[in-house]
Amino acid sequence: MNDGDSDLAGFSDNTSVSKAEFNCPLRTLHIQCTRSDGTPAKNLPYSITFTQLNTPIRSTLDANGMAEHDNLPNGHVIVEFGEPEDPNEKKRLRAEIKKLFDDIVKAEQAEAARISAEKGDGAGAIALSAGEGFLKGALGLLEFAWDTVKVGAKIIHVASPWNSAQNLLQATWEGFNGEGSFIDEFAASMEKERKEELVWILGFDPSEIDPEQITKAIAEAYEIASFIIEDPDTFALFQNFAHDYAMAQSATEIAGLAGGAVFEIVLTVLLAVFTGGTGTVAVAAKNARHLEKFEQLAPPLRRLVELSKNKTQNIRETVPSTGIHQDKLHKPEGINVPDIVKENNPRTRLPRTSGHWEGKPGDGYWHSDLEEVNEITGGKPIEFRNGRPIFTPWSKGRIRFEPGELDGSRSDFKAVYE
Repeated sequence: MNDGDSDLAGFSDNTSVSKAEFNCPLRTLHIQCTRSDGTPAKNLPYSITFTQLNTPIRSTLDANGMAEHDNLPNGHVIVEFGEPEDPNEKKRLRAEIKKLFDDIVKAEQAEAARISAEKGDGAGAIALSAGEGFLKGALGLLEFAWDTVKVGAKIIHVASPWNSAQNLLQATWEGFNGEGSFIDEFAASMEKERKEELVWILGFDPSEIDPEQITKAIAEAYEIASFIIEDPDTFALFQNFAHDYAMAQSATEIAGLAGGAVFEIVLTVLLAVFTGGTGTVAVAAKNARHLEKFEQLAPPLRRLVELSKNKTQNIRETVPSTGIHQDKLHKPEGINVPDIVKENNPRTRLPRTSGHWEGKPGDGYWHSDLEEVNEITGGKPIEFRNGRPIFTPWSKGRIRFEPGELDGSRSDFKAVYE
């Protein structure tokens, strides 16, 4: 029984409630709440409000996640665990995030227009850098080392530490019950050597960037993404941003957005914060101009997820004022962290103006209205397959390389022009 809350006067210092007033016997209510793994939700705030008084008792659960209240009148009470959320604050934060997303998309569209104006439609296509790794199915906001990284005399195979991080993230999340810090639990579970390897994979030097910060950024991105995909309104913001950003990069529609793409967006934001200006190393070069906006996204995003965490601990139910009432807190399922893959089919921007398409854009024929283009093509349309132009009819020859001479890195371009 909770001290100070054992009688009806506990509803309010200014309320006098008697058994005769309700004309019923007084009852005892036992309440209990557990976390997602069944362990007690100790010290969780709660309130009990008798429906006829609308004045709550407020207290916290004990070490066993329990509380008991005697002398309650017969009827129903509202039991609420945790703190209620403020929907207006969530709306304000989403509006702030949306504005920053919109600014990034507008800047990307302006850059696309600039390239198109300077070089002509189609010539300004933005492709992901050859020989670099990207998160599978994501937007290409981040660049990773591909295949192997040489650190002194040691060769790090990229897949190994990243796969270890994937497995550890999901295992730590599965065992995390919402009490304490998931970020700290993940960081404590990872070996120091693995943390340093993750830093190298992202293109940083562990002597300049604290591996602990990068490790925590990855964990925080996982946690935030896991909450975002369970919040329909916030998830819609990310879906719209991913669609608009992709359309500014190319004509390829995004059919759907999984948790992995949300993870990439959030990790980009957090790396910008944790690494400051050095974040340009990991953020794809074409996106480095957005670093300031990414940094500005962090505070509202973190606060929004903090409110989402509170919501998972908030349960409100009307129950009889006698007997035992039990509840269990919710925890998001978690996301599947995408693999790092080599981009074999870079995204490009298809021509859209100064001409017209015959057939499906990207899988048809582009008829250009530009004189400089038609001088080369003889006025013939340019065929596209899978979003790629076929320039074979105007080829001036082929360059042959021995097997293994090209390694998929930027140095290949130098070899081509020699």
